[in-house]
Amino acid sequence: MVIVGAEQTDDSARIVAILDRRAVRSTYLSEKRLLYMLAQAQARPEEGRDLSSADLYLFDLLTPFRYDWREVVRRLRIAEPNAPIVAVVSAPTGAIIDDGLRVGVDEFLYETEIAFPRLVWQRIGGFLEPALPAPHPALPAERRQSAVPQLHIGAPDLRAPTGRLDAIKIAKQLGVPLARLATVAGVSRQALSQTPDSPGIQIALNPIARALHVLDRSLHPDDQRKWLRASHADLEGKTPLDTIMSGNADAVARLLENM
Repeated sequence: MVIVGAEQTDDSARIVAILDRRAVRSTYLSEKRLLYMLAQAQARPEEGRDLSSADLYLFDLLTPFRYDWREVVRRLRIAEPNAPIVAVVSAPTGAIIDDGLRVGVDEFLYETEIAFPRLVWQRIGGFLEPALPAPHPALPAERRQSAVPQLHIGAPDLRAPTGRLDAIKIAKQLGVPLARLATVAGVSRQALSQTPDSPGIQIALNPIARALHVLDRSLHPDDQRKWLRASHADLEGKTPLDTIMSGNADAVARLLENM
């Protein structure tokens, strides 16, 4: 993981310590150095665009950037379209979330959350760790075949031509990489990428699709991703996105239905 910032801070050191306990290696990169690398990659595209083999970029926005961080993220996203980008910000304000999502930020970590290792890992770990065991108990084959067609919502925009829920479409709607959704579905990223509408993941995807379906009816599209990433008192201070990713999408759907 590469931490991008104007300088190393106590907050970034805490994040490094938390990730170090998870065997995640972290390095620091100044914004000036990153901009230089981006310029070099743009000037010599024939040499490839892999800047630093980073599996994740963490932008520490708690310290003032010399350059416009939005432009830095935008250029990084162009050069590294598949690399997860997480921004550390002071608070979940609408302007910050809107600007970040517009230029390519995948997730936000808030200053008040840095004191809680589990929350830090919840924000970042899904981009880094391999798929976890399925959160739902395995069903016998005959029950699995009968369970898949029992769809609770229409959600045609989230379905593949087969009629089953499509993990790629759901990940895009949530604004998260497919690898993070794979941890919820209990499969590898490769398996999810190859068969995003697999019958075996429909039970895991259905409550997420339901929450997205209710969200689509409740909020304007421009406000949906911002709402997903803002902490909510009725979710014990978690963001709706974290709640969905921890396997409790039904709680988010109920919250939206009561709004």
